[in-house]
Amino acid sequence: MDEKSFNAGKKAVYHSYTHLGASKYSKDHGNFLTYAYKADEIFSQSKVLESDIRNQVKRHWYKIDSKLKEKYQ
Repeated sequence: MDEKSFNAGKKAVYHSYTHLGASKYSKDHGNFLTYAYKADEIFSQSKVLESDIRNQVKRHWYKIDSKLKEKYQ
C-alpha cells in the first residue's frame, strides 16, 4: 500500500471514529463519538442508571492510532 492511499484511509478512519469528525451541534450528522456523547447525556439524566460511557471511549485516539500504525507499518 502506498503512502497516499494509506493517508486517505487513515483520514477516513479518523473522521468516522475520532473528534475530527464529531459534530455535536449538527442534528443529522455525527460519528461514533457524537453517538457516544449523546448516549452519555441521556444516561446521565437517568436516576436509575449510571453512565460510564465517557470513560469507555477515553483514549480512543491513542487506541485507533496505535492499531493503524501496528497494521500498516
